[in-house]
Amino acid sequence: DNGELVGRMANKDLLRKLSPAVSDREWKILQLYFGRGKTLRQIHDLTGVSIERVRQIKSGAIAKLRDKAVRMGEIES
Repeated sequence: DNGELVGRMANKDLLRKLSPAVSDREWKILQLYFGRGKTLRQIHDLTGVSIERVRQIKSGAIAKLRDKAVRMGEIES
């Protein structure tokens, strides 16, 4: 459940443990989207990456974080 993962991501220790699961590019997009509340369009404007690609990168990064969190026993699958 993405909602559970996003809620747990407020825990900075958990974020430090999960961050190696994603690339710097993915991490930047997640920070902009969740940390700074930017929209996909705003992230596009800041990065030059197409809106659709930003959405794909965000979704892929969330999946990677979720998979790692499940493996670590931080959330249920």
